[in-house]
Amino acid sequence: RMYDVSGVLWPAGYLLGLCLANPIKCGVPEVLDAIRSKSDNSGAPIAIELGSGVGFPSVALAKTMKHQGYFHSHAIVATDSSKASCALIIQNSYQNGVGNMINVTELNHMEYSSLSNLREHFFGNFIDEK
Repeated sequence: RMYDVSGVLWPAGYLLGLCLANPIKCGVPEVLDAIRSKSDNSGAPIAIELGSGVGFPSVALAKTMKHQGYFHSHAIVATDSSKASCALIIQNSYQNGVGNMINVTELNHMEYSSLSNLREHFFGNFIDEK
């Protein structure tokens, strides 16, 4: 790489974060339906963000979940292959009062084995292999 992009908030991430921060206004009330359906606190995360960068969408979703009364720890998994990005996600999540709701994991989402390990770690007990 010519320069480190770990601190960049990309336009797509910005727009996704805005939608997750206010799903009704954005026109995706299904986000709130998903949060409500997850109120059983079964342990599996409700969302995984791959290539999180600064973690804006994850933080926005966590804040929306908290506002809806859903406080499950590690409800969101935010991943990035950059240690600097992972540090930014942790800092941003705690500064926004949702640090306990976001599990930050260093992961190269371009490698199948990394994704397979992520699936097994977070969803191993919840996947029905029929």
